[in-house]
Amino acid sequence: MEILLCLFFVLAIGALLFLLYQNGLLAAQCKSAILYVESLRGTRARFSSCNGKTVRRIKGKEDKAYQVIFDSQLTKGTVSMEILNSAKHPILCLDGATKSGTIRIEKGKRYFFLVHFHSATGQYTIDWKEKA
Repeated sequence: MEILLCLFFVLAIGALLFLLYQNGLLAAQCKSAILYVESLRGTRARFSSCNGKTVRRIKGKEDKAYQVIFDSQLTKGTVSMEILNSAKHPILCLDGATKSGTIRIEKGKRYFFLVHFHSATGQYTIDWKEKA
């Protein structure tokens, strides 16, 4: 009986984590850093000596075009962000040189939002503005 209870508990936790990831509330992270503090949706972060990447899923709620602005203030290293379509092909890449771009999000489609860190220290902010 105890084994079944433990198995149910593990499956329930796994299902909860899966649902959080599917809805963009949980990020898959593969990075090392001395300090890393991120907002709940991943649109702002502060970090020190950070290497690796963070991946979030986004679901299109309606057909809209957005202007995405990536603002990073770094004291060393590089930070870049990408938005990938459901086939994991890049549709927008932003970094220190290219700070903004426009994308079209389709209703019901899933997208991946990646932030790459290379020995980076500083902070970033990502703003999504609906295009008229």
